[in-house]
Amino acid sequence: MKKFLTVLCCVAVLAAFSSQAVAAEKEYDGPSETKMVLDIMLLRPFGISSLAAGTVFFVAGLPFSIITNSVSDTARLFIHKPFDYTFVRKVGEM
Repeated sequence: MKKFLTVLCCVAVLAAFSSQAVAAEKEYDGPSETKMVLDIMLLRPFGISSLAAGTVFFVAGLPFSIITNSVSDTARLFIHKPFDYTFVRKVGEM
């Protein structure tokens, strides 16, 4: 029984210290290096290609959006959002 209580106390102390380390780690709110590399290597090129595809879809659907008076909504969806995602947001911010 004494051995069990000793192990239980050790586990409790370690849990307390590890939770403080996790809380201190969460205070840093900047992007990690992994997120920055992933963003630059994969997400930005994907954003450029989606901007190009969105522009093609916008031009193809322009006659229909003119008829329905929704050109600004269509432009926001197909051009502005991919542009902001690719060129406006900070690196590593997902």
